[in-house]
Amino acid sequence: MVVVLFQRAATHVAISASINFTVPYAWPIAFLALFFMAASVDPLVVGRVIGDVIDMFVPAINMSVYYGSKHVSNGCEIKPSLAVNPPKVTISGHSDELYTMVMIDPDAPSPSEPSMREWVHWVVADIPGGTNPTRVISLLLPLVHLVTYAVFPVPHHCMYNSIYKWLSALTTSITPKVAIEVTRLLPPVTSTSKAWKEILSYVGPRPPVGIHRYILVLFQQKMPLGNMMEPPQNRTHFNTRLFAAHLNLGLPVATVYFNAQKEPANKRR
Repeated sequence: MVVVLFQRAATHVAISASINFTVPYAWPIAFLALFFMAASVDPLVVGRVIGDVIDMFVPAINMSVYYGSKHVSNGCEIKPSLAVNPPKVTISGHSDELYTMVMIDPDAPSPSEPSMREWVHWVVADIPGGTNPTRVISLLLPLVHLVTYAVFPVPHHCMYNSIYKWLSALTTSITPKVAIEVTRLLPPVTSTSKAWKEILSYVGPRPPVGIHRYILVLFQQKMPLGNMMEPPQNRTHFNTRLFAAHLNLGLPVATVYFNAQKEPANKRR
């Protein structure tokens, strides 16, 4: 898996930045790209999200999900009572790009016998991209300028341009954590945006038995789809792969999941 991820990262970033890998500093940055990609994908492999629901993919968009003040990270636990209402979802990307998001439960009704797999909780289409990665880069340029000038004082413009290309490619294609933190300072697109088209209304987690995974998968659209989509006739036996194939969405660009289990009656909020 590591080899596959590295090959995808190196190829994607090299094409985006038009960088020659014979340049000495190219490989460390490629390994940095691999690190951030692996950090995003590995929990999905461990949690069997990749395999049970989706195929291996290269994360390309930052998607942050919050239930109240609780940030959803892969594998965290969210109480069903906290997830009664739709979460606040923030995505990066360009404003002229559109995305589709689905939320599913592959463990219904029971993780040991998921005979209803997948149970779909939410479908939203035509989500516009949020922050523009080039705006993130513009905030980092003064630092890049100072560092490259200090290391390569005469001349430094070639190295400066190369590092700019790398930063742009990395933030656009795999969104490293430093860029993620900066994007939080910029105006986001959230689940309250009127630009969204809700195809299937949100239903919160209702795990009857066992620990269930609740997975939010984001796809990039090739065209507006909101007026073309019909809500599923049933919430049971949804298939994320077939859904994406039918709409020509390709592989996901971001995915996050959380766990939930039935709460004791005396502990429900």
